[in-house]
Amino acid sequence: DTSTKILGASSMLFGHDRSDAVVVPDNNLLDFSTDTPFTISAWIKRGSTNRGGIVGMVTKAAQTSATDSAFEGYFLWFSDSQQRRPAFLLYKNVSGLQQLRVQADSLVFGNTDTNWHNIVATYNGNSNLDGVKIYIDGSSVSTELEPGHPDTLPPGADITTSTPLVIGGIVNNTAANPVQRLWSFNGNMDEIAIWSKELSAAEVAASYNGGAGADLTNGIPDDD
Repeated sequence: DTSTKILGASSMLFGHDRSDAVVVPDNNLLDFSTDTPFTISAWIKRGSTNRGGIVGMVTKAAQTSATDSAFEGYFLWFSDSQQRRPAFLLYKNVSGLQQLRVQADSLVFGNTDTNWHNIVATYNGNSNLDGVKIYIDGSSVSTELEPGHPDTLPPGADITTSTPLVIGGIVNNTAANPVQRLWSFNGNMDEIAIWSKELSAAEVAASYNGGAGADLTNGIPDDD
């Protein structure tokens, strides 16, 4: 979409009804264990219509997988159908569910908010609620465990997965060709980034860069 963007000449425009998504082939660099800090960042411009279910933004997990357990992996997603409450999930499904489901403790976006926003989820590797932070436009928001889903994720759990990384949705079935997607994002996304470390609050603010976005080609700009 050349009519709106954060950096560069364009952004990616996703249509929920078309199941639009960017599918990135599996790579070990995109896998993390529960002991490994990492961060996911995305700029989003929400569409204005109800999606009718949860919504994936940046995910590496599948509802049905040929080689991995169902949903094993990680999600930066919306836990409500109208793309208002950002959430983060680490999930393993071996001999019972092992999961850490964290969401903003209130709705972050209004129904008619279609402005650009920066969403960042950081994880420090401790398998607990206090190890996850969610930032909106450079500032942290209060978080909670998703109601009805206590933290059952033990330290040391291996959540590596052969599922592709998906921008703008969640994989349905990895065995299908092409890969089937569901729970698609509706709107624009730009400047997706993943780090193999927990970004500090200062680094999140620097990457947000006053609402204009920062060029992350050579890393996060120095605050100075």
